[in-house]
Amino acid sequence: MVDETKIEPAKVSDFEELTQIMDEANLYSLTKSDEPMWTAMDFVRGELRAHLEAGECFVLRKEQKILATMTITNEDALWDSESTDGKALYIHKLMKNSECHIKNVGLIFISFAAHEAIRQNRRFLRCDTKPTQVRLVNYYYGLAFVKKRSFVYSVTNKPGVLLEADAREVLKRIAELNTANGE
Repeated sequence: MVDETKIEPAKVSDFEELTQIMDEANLYSLTKSDEPMWTAMDFVRGELRAHLEAGECFVLRKEQKILATMTITNEDALWDSESTDGKALYIHKLMKNSECHIKNVGLIFISFAAHEAIRQNRRFLRCDTKPTQVRLVNYYYGLAFVKKRSFVYSVTNKPGVLLEADAREVLKRIAELNTANGE
């Protein structure tokens, strides 16, 4: 249970703290999968700043310290026009501060995004990642996401995979996981 913490829109002034969390997440990914989560860091930081300025970045704070973050957008350039049809929210850059000891903070954010999708009458949550990030891909599969298609990231020329899940199914899976974990 999260006490005295809440998910709220990030501020543009959070940029430096968020880039530190991003650097830590990249290092963690490198130690777990032998590759960083992001490679074109100037591009990724530029995206993060644009998301902050657009009000699309959300943070979980405790005593003014950012514990975790996620970006939620209405569209995504990686998905074709048929897929950016107003039926989905897109989740990006889910990361946590290395000092965050909240259990299942990723589930908290994904649940938040699923509830937001339903509130906005959107059926799906969508995201992208590298297929080589096997732990992350499997994490999403465990939350009812399915592979929609493969693609190549234009900035890095690396392969990517587009994943999608029905927001209500995501919430069901999260509830099942919480029940199984005694929460």
